[in-house]
Amino acid sequence: MLTLTQATAASSIGVAAGSSGQVCLAMPAPSIARGTAVTIVDPNAARLHRATVGERIPSCEALAKANVPGPYYRLQLTLDAESDPLLGVAFIGALQSTKSSSGAVTLRLNAEHPRVHVRSCTSSEGAHLTVWAGVPLKSRLLWHQYYYLGYDVEPSCEDAEVRAPAV
Repeated sequence: MLTLTQATAASSIGVAAGSSGQVCLAMPAPSIARGTAVTIVDPNAARLHRATVGERIPSCEALAKANVPGPYYRLQLTLDAESDPLLGVAFIGALQSTKSSSGAVTLRLNAEHPRVHVRSCTSSEGAHLTVWAGVPLKSRLLWHQYYYLGYDVEPSCEDAEVRAPAV
């Protein structure tokens, strides 16, 4: 299990997107080594995927067209990952996870954040991916990324989900 300090937690969270042909990672960490374990939570399907980092790539269509900044990395999904297409929140490391009776996936980032939750909601043309310190909308927002879908969707977000997290 990987343990993250609060200072490095935000830079160790990113977006994974793509299809079986190419799944990419966009993460602000300065450099991620090939073979690094990644835990991906698909908040819509309440599924967890495991992957490893491949090479750094100059661009990734699934992320660049959605206005998600790089750097970008190619991901190699492990065994059970058959989600096509995939859009999820990615964390560096093989994080410890649990699934509640309601189906929500929680992750242990560190002692300060033992049960973080990943959530997704929609605005008029995109998805807001968020990571919460505990129960979504009732705990502190740790991370937020907007993912432009390019088509109209029914808005489902609350105000707390579209703000930048407090530092």
